[in-house]
Amino acid sequence: MSETSEFCTFWQTLLPNFSASELDSIEQLYPDPKFDPKSPYKETCEGLGAQSRRIEAAYGHYAYVAPVRQTAHLASSQGGLVHLYHWALPRSILDASHADNMYYETYNKDIREISESQKALSGTLHAYLTSFIATGNPNTVRGRYPHRPEWSPFEQRDQKFMHFGKDNEELIGEDVAPPAKIVVDDWAREETEFWWSKTDLSEQA
Repeated sequence: MSETSEFCTFWQTLLPNFSASELDSIEQLYPDPKFDPKSPYKETCEGLGAQSRRIEAAYGHYAYVAPVRQTAHLASSQGGLVHLYHWALPRSILDASHADNMYYETYNKDIREISESQKALSGTLHAYLTSFIATGNPNTVRGRYPHRPEWSPFEQRDQKFMHFGKDNEELIGEDVAPPAKIVVDDWAREETEFWWSKTDLSEQA
C-alpha cells in the first residue's frame, strides 16, 4: 500500500457505514507520512509501501486493541477479574507481531537457549499463565520465577496492564530489559477510544 488514496479506499470499503467526517477522523488520527514529516508511521523497511506502517497501526487498533480494551472494561465493570497484557518484544525491525507470544508461553527449549534474557521472558510469562490456569490468579503459584512483578487486575480507576518485553530489543541487536512490568494502560488511547466509540457502525459492516 503506497498511495494515500489506497489507505482511504481501504477504510471506505471495510466500513461503508462511516460518514465522510468519520473517515476524515481516521486520516487525522493516523497522519499520512507522505505529507506529514512528523508522522510516526513513516515506513523504513525496503520493499514495503509508504502506507504500510500506517495501515498496520490503524487496522491493529481497530481490530485488536480497541476490542480488547472494550472487553476488559465491560468485564471488569461487571465484577469480572481481568488481567490485561501487551506483548511488546520486537523479533524483527517490524516490531512485535501478532501471536509472537505463543513461542514464549510454553517455556520452549528453543527460546530458552537464545539467551538468559529470552529465557527469563519466556519463564516469566509461562509462570503467570500456569498459575492462572491452576488457580485463576497469575500470581498465586510462584514456580521457577517467584520474584516476578505482581500482576494486578485491570480496574476502571487505574487501568493497568502487564507489559511483556517492553524495551527489550536484544533480538534486533539492541539492549535488553526486564521481562515484565506493570504500567498504566495509556498506549494509543486516543486512537482506540475513537474505534470504541464507533463500535455500532463497524458491527453493521
